[in-house]
Amino acid sequence: MLGVEPSLEDYMLGAYAARELGQVLSVQERLKSAARMHQSKDIVEWLWKIDNTYGRVELVSVPPRSTTFEAGVMPFDPDQRKAVEAAIKSVADDGMFVGMLPLGEFTFSGQAFKVEPGLSVRIEVSPRVRRQGPIAPVIVYPDGKPVDAASEATQK
Repeated sequence: MLGVEPSLEDYMLGAYAARELGQVLSVQERLKSAARMHQSKDIVEWLWKIDNTYGRVELVSVPPRSTTFEAGVMPFDPDQRKAVEAAIKSVADDGMFVGMLPLGEFTFSGQAFKVEPGLSVRIEVSPRVRRQGPIAPVIVYPDGKPVDAASEATQK
């Protein structure tokens, strides 16, 4: 690194570039850095929209071969569509995706899961997991505590 702190403009241009690539997590990180320098209405509203429209997702398949990722319904919103398309490409190329997806229902290697704002979802598909049979995705609530689908069903 050159030892030069990025400017507000640098962070904003980076956020716009990340948005075009469907990398919502990078958008959020850059906007938070920009907000530390200058809290404008536009930055706060953009962060609010991300927080209320997307959820954090970590999808991992070991080995990555024959891994699939599908959206139940492809979003119409262009930014959300780009985020889903980026996840599809990442899973196809690397067998994994770490980032943010818009709220909705998805399938990763045959495992259905739902993305909700403010929640984190982690799904691992590996030989060890495959031997144990399908397990429910791990959902982490904002307080940081994971809740599996079985205990979630008993809470309802």
